[in-house]
Amino acid sequence: KLDLPVGEAAPRVLTTVLLAALPLFDLTLVILARAMGRRPLMAGGTDHTSHRLRNGGGSKRTVLLQLVAVQAGYSVLAYVVYHQETAVVTAIAGTVMVTWLLLLWVFLRMPEPVRRRESVEPIVVAP
Repeated sequence: KLDLPVGEAAPRVLTTVLLAALPLFDLTLVILARAMGRRPLMAGGTDHTSHRLRNGGGSKRTVLLQLVAVQAGYSVLAYVVYHQETAVVTAIAGTVMVTWLLLLWVFLRMPEPVRRRESVEPIVVAP
């Protein structure tokens, strides 16, 4: 349980959401993609944010750095939000929500990476 014990409810709630922004976005993206594709929610797949970024041409390192930078940005925003009044927090929350909706729309329009099954060569034992 993550809770910030001091202050008004709005900054505390948004701060908590921002500290988990990337996992929450990824979870939302996967649930929507699988629901739209009528696939089981609990099955593995390549419809996560990182897979989509990797399929877009980014190297593993580039995708990792992008995701770390995004979460770091949200963490800094969480710190700022925690020290704001409710009116400012409401405006920031609205901006974050619109941004997430636009990003979800963009990511859901990306083609999903095709899961490649690696061929396994049979082991032949010489007689």
